[in-house]
Amino acid sequence: MMFRIVPIKIVLLLCLCSVLHLGAENKQIVSEMQVASNDTIFKFSYIYNNQAQVVVETKTMKNGANWENISQTEWFRQFDLPARQLQRLWANNTWNDTYNIRYHNVDSKIVETHSVFSNTVESDIRMIEYYYENNLKTLQREYIKYNGNWEKTLETQFFYASNKLADSTIVAQYLNNNLKVSYKTIYSYNQNNSLKYIILQEKNDNEQAYKNSSKSVYSYKANTISSLRNYGWNAKTAIWENDTKLEYIFENNDSLSEEILWKWNSMYWDQVIRYNYQYNAESQLFKKFVSLPIYRDWRNTNSVNYLREPNSSNMTIESVYGFWGGKAGEKLNTHISFPFNNETIIRKAETIQLTYIPFVDSSIGTNNNPSLVKVYPNPSRGIFYISNFDAVNSSWTLTGLNGTVFRSSGFNLSSSIIDISDLPNGIYLLNVRSASAYGTHKIVKY
Repeated sequence: MMFRIVPIKIVLLLCLCSVLHLGAENKQIVSEMQVASNDTIFKFSYIYNNQAQVVVETKTMKNGANWENISQTEWFRQFDLPARQLQRLWANNTWNDTYNIRYHNVDSKIVETHSVFSNTVESDIRMIEYYYENNLKTLQREYIKYNGNWEKTLETQFFYASNKLADSTIVAQYLNNNLKVSYKTIYSYNQNNSLKYIILQEKNDNEQAYKNSSKSVYSYKANTISSLRNYGWNAKTAIWENDTKLEYIFENNDSLSEEILWKWNSMYWDQVIRYNYQYNAESQLFKKFVSLPIYRDWRNTNSVNYLREPNSSNMTIESVYGFWGGKAGEKLNTHISFPFNNETIIRKAETIQLTYIPFVDSSIGTNNNPSLVKVYPNPSRGIFYISNFDAVNSSWTLTGLNGTVFRSSGFNLSSSIIDISDLPNGIYLLNVRSASAYGTHKIVKY
């Protein structure tokens, strides 16, 4: 998991896009996503827990008529809190652990530890510490493992106003445990707590005071953002100078209809890019036009089409060329934003297909404590998942009704996934035992 500083205008653009997609489909969950990119088709399949949280993502690639395994990510939770994230690659007809992220509480902080595997040997490489007070994050420290020792690379302090809104943050970067540069972000708000402006300052390790770097100012109409103007600091003249601005136009139903990005060019504003949005009768986005100013006129370079199946949440999203000679209507490989359950994500692709299913809590609890260990989905086509399963202190065995043992946790000590896709359809007994719970579950493969 890598962190980087994202320009404010991009963050706001993504936030606005997420508003466009959130709707009444929050009881539908994505079971499968196919992504076509540069003549390659990838498929992502998902397993959810009883709270509609993704616990397994499996990535495959189409090779002729078959799907070949590539990678898999599994999220472990203990009592509905994140405990571990494990990544695997498929090689030699088996899943091989490659990257592990562990979470645990230590005194008043949460520690996130990253590790890699080499020939099944696990080695820590990165660590992040999170400190909280009154449910607000106050400090975050990041380390890398170097020559067997933890070396601090980043430290972020969070400060809040009396109303718990962010007042400022200070990010300090270190090299060889020595402070190199610091960044300070200052937030200001209107009386209704809407964001008024953000100022970014910085200083090197040998400087005493912070210097202005950039400023972003927000404007509103009827409590809806209408523009975001970005400035750069001119140290010679000690004034803020225009840099870029984003303008937003909303329809009467508060749906975003147009965005225009401008760039300051010495004496005037140059248009850079424009986005137009069109909606169907249900106020769902079905087309996004991307235009560039060519010969003093807006030219549609490409469009993103959101094609929904009738009476279904299933959707096909495609990016196609606009006016380009000889290519108009052809597929275009580009970054596409789209709804994924209750959030918006971005993938680079020509076509994206989303298959939704209604969310149903199909988990089955243990006999003696249903709140601890659960198995889902049940019934299933062959993939089952055990929640709150600690492979170090737990074990499971899968048998037939006649007592024949088909699987056990010894086949994969690090996983909560039970794959019986190769077994005949029918009823099986799953015996789970942990330090705090045990029980027998009747599971059905169909």
